[in-house]
Amino acid sequence: MVRRFWFLSFCVVLLLVLFAQLLSSAKFKSPTLDEPNHLTRGYAYLKTGKLRFTATSGHPPLFNLISALPLCLADEIGSPEDYAGWEGGFINAYAVEFIFDNSVPLERLFFLGRLPTMFATLCLAALVARWADELYGAWGSVVSVVLCVFYPISARMVVW
Repeated sequence: MVRRFWFLSFCVVLLLVLFAQLLSSAKFKSPTLDEPNHLTRGYAYLKTGKLRFTATSGHPPLFNLISALPLCLADEIGSPEDYAGWEGGFINAYAVEFIFDNSVPLERLFFLGRLPTMFATLCLAALVARWADELYGAWGSVVSVVLCVFYPISARMVVW
């Protein structure tokens, strides 16, 4: 029983390391090419209820919507329909306008948009640890969490 406690403690420490990596990476890494589109799509759908930009993207709207939820904390962001690109319906032009013509600093905008992805990554890593523990025991759990922690390729982006 004591041995199992140490394995679980080690897994928790590894998950905290993953969280620290995600926070630092999300704060200091620049956005990817399609990250503004995903964030803009989610915010437009969240505020208007219209799938205007999502219908042509081929992506289901759920994770875009979840990623845009923290943007509601930024009161400075206006309505999606206030931007000129809304009428045109071209997502790339609208995303550039939405991201750069906003009063919210870029760093804050993308950090808020990345928070749900970071939370989902932590939950997934904990689920993998639990599942590996059931299948392979404590060592399998530790190995699986080590692999999750030290291979977080896109875990800090809005795109998931």
